Amino acid sequence: MDSLRVVKRIEKSPINVNSYFVEINILRDAVIKGIPIIYDVEEDDKYLYIIEEYIQGETFMEYITNIRRTKAELIKCIVDICDIITGIHSLQSNPVIYNDLKSENILIKEGKVYLIDFGNCRILGNKFDNDARASVSNVTPEHLNLMEPDITTDVYGIGVLIQMVYQYHKNIFEEDKELINVIVSGCMESNNFNRIANPDIVKKYLSQCILYEDSDNAVNDTSAKGIKVYVYGCREYAGVTHFSIGFTRFLSELKEKSVYIETENGRGFTEYLDKNSIKHRGVINYEKCEIWPYYGGFIYEHISEFEGMHIYDGGVYRGDDIRDGVVIVVITDIKSFGELMYEQSSEMNVIYVVNFSDEAGFKRFDRKTERQAVNMPYFANPLKLNNDSRIFYKKILNLILKNQGCNR
Repeated sequence: MDSLRVVKRIEKSPINVNSYFVEINILRDAVIKGIPIIYDVEEDDKYLYIIEEYIQGETFMEYITNIRRTKAELIKCIVDICDIITGIHSLQSNPVIYNDLKSENILIKEGKVYLIDFGNCRILGNKFDNDARASVSNVTPEHLNLMEPDITTDVYGIGVLIQMVYQYHKNIFEEDKELINVIVSGCMESNNFNRIANPDIVKKYLSQCILYEDSDNAVNDTSAKGIKVYVYGCREYAGVTHFSIGFTRFLSELKEKSVYIETENGRGFTEYLDKNSIKHRGVINYEKCEIWPYYGGFIYEHISEFEGMHIYDGGVYRGDDIRDGVVIVVITDIKSFGELMYEQSSEMNVIYVVNFSDEAGFKRFDRKTERQAVNMPYFANPLKLNNDSRIFYKKILNLILKNQGCNR
């Protein structure tokens, strides 16, 4: 016997028997990291017995109240919980709602997160009954209103956990305060239809908290050198050039090399520039930005010699512009998003920048998609960035560096 085991004894009653069978069916069938293993089940006239893996660790509350916890450790803990919940939501035999996500049911042992006590779980789609209640400390609006719980019931619970983490560690999440507020409010919407749709989308938000915490030095990592970023629009005047020039300017402010590159389909900006400002080998230096005009495709072979990030103004997306092994930033507005569908739209190297949308519209979009998306704020001059535009480009940079790491 290589691991400790525990016997869970449950007195027989109609309610307990129902919970018992739900629990053993979940744990027996599930091959999910972070769920205790069931070794055997027994019963006698009075009791039911579950023999399962014994997990000895800190509760979630004990773990997060340790003042020595780092931001990365805390976010990883929530991400691991999201993965476990996604796993039980995705069980092929009987997808399950955990239904009672709270601190006492989460244990952390040597950095590994475990979810225990599945007695309040319900099979997704089964008719709601009065026994499918969460604990009083974690009751959701649908529990209070005797409505049927669904996947977003567990998302609500995740929001409660994130709020707890933030309350105990406001100092290390100070720069992420607005993002945390977006996540928590999105998870804990009273109307579950308006909630963040699933735990994977919560993970997408959380990844923005831990990626390159010192973002001012992020591109000093050698993985940032020579990254090719192709920027396309869903239509003309979508904001491709505006975005591309602004991003080049942002990298310049970080004192990192980058070059804005015109393409055959994305020409026009350099027509307004003073051609006498050509600096070296055809590159224009304008407002501290390196700009490579379109001279014809043959000249691109020399761009590879440039060490910085390459930002290509690709103009309108034409259906065959996907580039393998590079980061692609697609400029789109919400109305046009449904029309912009292609085979690789869900790949990690696609980032959607939603332009011409208010914050409410973007939230409705973002909570329902697992794709990476960032809302582009209004700024009139891409060469004169304001605080909102710098925060926006910081998010873009973090996502690009993340994707580059995933695609290497």
